[in-house]
Amino acid sequence: MTNSVTITLILRKEWVDDHPGYRPIVSVRMRLPKGYPKEYTELARAAYVRRSFHKRDGRTYQMKYTAQRLPADKRLEVLVVGQDVWRFRGDDAFTIRQFTSGGQTFPGHASVRLYQYPDPAE
Repeated sequence: MTNSVTITLILRKEWVDDHPGYRPIVSVRMRLPKGYPKEYTELARAAYVRRSFHKRDGRTYQMKYTAQRLPADKRLEVLVVGQDVWRFRGDDAFTIRQFTSGGQTFPGHASVRLYQYPDPAE
C-alpha cells in the first residue's frame, strides 16, 4: 500500500449538460523551493474512479479521482485542468500523514473536495 489521496469534484449541472461524458484532468503537484527553474512539479496524474459519477441533487453532480504513490509530510496541491472547466473553490492543498503502530509505519491518506463555480469572466 502507498500514500494516496481521494479527490471529489462537485460539478455544476449546467457544465455537465454542456460537456456530456467529459472528464477534467486532475493532477497532484508539489511546489518546489526557490531557485528551481519551475515553480511546481507534477507528482501524479489522478485516475478517475469508475462508476463514481452520479447526481447529488438537482443542481450538482459528483465524480471522484484517486492518486497514489505520493510523498508523506509534504504540502501537495490538486490542479484541475481541461476544456472550459470553469473554476473550483475549496482547499486544494493537503498533507499526507503516515502513522506508526507497533513499530510499523503505515501509509497515509488524504481527502480533498472541490466545488465548481462559473468563471466570473463569462
